[in-house]
Amino acid sequence: TLDRYRRLARQIRDISLTRALQYEMLGKHVFNGKVLDVGGGGHARYRHLLACDVYHSVNIDPAAEPAWVVKVGQALPSDDNSYDVVISMNTFEHIFDVQFVLTEIFRVLKPGGKLVAAVPFLHPIHGHPDDFFRPTPSWFFQSLNPIGYKDIQVTPLTWGPFSTGLAASGAPGPARAVRIQLALLTDLLYTKIQILRRPPDVLKEIMLRHALSYFVSARK
Repeated sequence: TLDRYRRLARQIRDISLTRALQYEMLGKHVFNGKVLDVGGGGHARYRHLLACDVYHSVNIDPAAEPAWVVKVGQALPSDDNSYDVVISMNTFEHIFDVQFVLTEIFRVLKPGGKLVAAVPFLHPIHGHPDDFFRPTPSWFFQSLNPIGYKDIQVTPLTWGPFSTGLAASGAPGPARAVRIQLALLTDLLYTKIQILRRPPDVLKEIMLRHALSYFVSARK
């Protein structure tokens, strides 16, 4: 919609389109009780969206000001069945043995507790300290199911193919903000035309092909 375009256009002056779409989705979730942020910390830009009773965080980087600093491959410093929600934003792609981390998250979640995560897909390599992979929806279902997660939902986050192409390239060159906003407008028109021409299931497949990010939720 035009209103949503205006909101995103304002946000991408300060953050990337990928993050703007992720935070938009994050704002639709309710975070009650105790929350553990894997890969977060006191400086997380989305912290204001987590209106929870208790917020803890774990990170390998002390500069992020987490509650706990851990080493790569170290178990989460929490007891079993401790958290109502575990969140992880743009972190899994930086973990080589991410299956171990997903299992640890399952361990510290309370029965019925929720995993909420976002990962980039069509996005440049960004090492912190390294960048290993780009998981697809199929990967999430195949990885989360054997651990015991249920009610798995994977949502593609995209505005459209033109803005995705620009964002995936890093939008090099002059007038970057102007070109991104023009791409958003082009996608708005393109999507309106596609909605008129194609059934919803076909349109969903098109969206899956040029997702900037995937947003994942699952329950223990």
